[in-house]
Amino acid sequence: MTTGRISLRNFKCFEALDLPCAPLTLLTGRNAGGKSTALQALLLLVQGLREAPNNNLLPLNGALVSLGTGGDVVYHSASAQKLCLGVSNSAEQAIWDFRVDKGLSMRGLMTLADIEYSRDGNSVGISNHQMLPSEMETSDLIYSLRDTTFISAGREMQLESYPVPQSPAHMRGDVGCSGEYAPYWYLEFADEAVMPKRRHPKDQRETVRAQVDAWFSEFFPGARANAERLSADAPIRLSFSLGQASPWSKPANVGYGLSYAFPMLVTLLTAKAGSTVVIDSAESHLHPKAQSAVGYFIAKVAGSGLQILVESHSDHLLNGVRLAVRDGLLEPNDAAIHFFEHPSQGLSVTTVSVDGNGAISDWPEGFFDQTERDLATLSGWC
Repeated sequence: MTTGRISLRNFKCFEALDLPCAPLTLLTGRNAGGKSTALQALLLLVQGLREAPNNNLLPLNGALVSLGTGGDVVYHSASAQKLCLGVSNSAEQAIWDFRVDKGLSMRGLMTLADIEYSRDGNSVGISNHQMLPSEMETSDLIYSLRDTTFISAGREMQLESYPVPQSPAHMRGDVGCSGEYAPYWYLEFADEAVMPKRRHPKDQRETVRAQVDAWFSEFFPGARANAERLSADAPIRLSFSLGQASPWSKPANVGYGLSYAFPMLVTLLTAKAGSTVVIDSAESHLHPKAQSAVGYFIAKVAGSGLQILVESHSDHLLNGVRLAVRDGLLEPNDAAIHFFEHPSQGLSVTTVSVDGNGAISDWPEGFFDQTERDLATLSGWC
């Protein structure tokens, strides 16, 4: 069951935030408006549940986020050195309270002070004081939260060879924050079938290999991808081709956009239904047409049982999402679009709706309107 809301109190730039989530949640807005902070709150919980489930300490620095010390993450005007992180949906709510203990804080740790957990509106008593108490081990909400893949804006994909996940518990389709495991998962599932709802609408070939190429060609006309490993001990190699008559080349010898998009494709085509994918700057290094196609693809996949949260500055990606809603690939209520601002009076978040025709309601000032503003100025209209 997906996360329906992310809640935080006294976390970084927010005194309080309750952010509605949907199968597709798009975080947009001005720089330093709090978009990354909202996602970091979610990722910090995931990090604690994964790396210290049986502990009463929250690691601020780990595989998903590195946030420093307790003093770095507590809201600057908080009355006490405490913060609160929570998630909820229609059936469950979980809230963790953390405090700063000086000795531990300098080591990048916060102490778990309390947990509140309820199911179907009824409070559930917690018997063991740890990040993942026994009463929450069978929670669908926590299951979805722990099964989170994060693809950061800083992807290092132009390598000579690519690593293999070392943990036997490594989650299916988790390509790593830098996308480094994408070639491994591509190779692992190349000949497995992709869920029908995730397949390219004009190419119903079933395999991961075929669908990566189908969507890749949508983003970059004619492009293909391949990964290979000559033996069990050999490194994994990744290569791209720009067309049937084009040679296979190392990622460093083709446009950076291909290696940037490849991890997104792999994880969204192979991740388990019911899991969560967080993507920072899905549009970076892509041509506007490709950005729109990526938005369309992400929305289509969100309609297949994945929960996807994307931080973006791209109106083209937004328009791709709107087109997917218009085409019936994602229900309007399954898209949550948030606009983060930082006006003089403090941070604010406006939620924008999309209707069945892909139209935006209540278009706030500053929400992807710069093109119209610039054209109006060039035309002498203002």
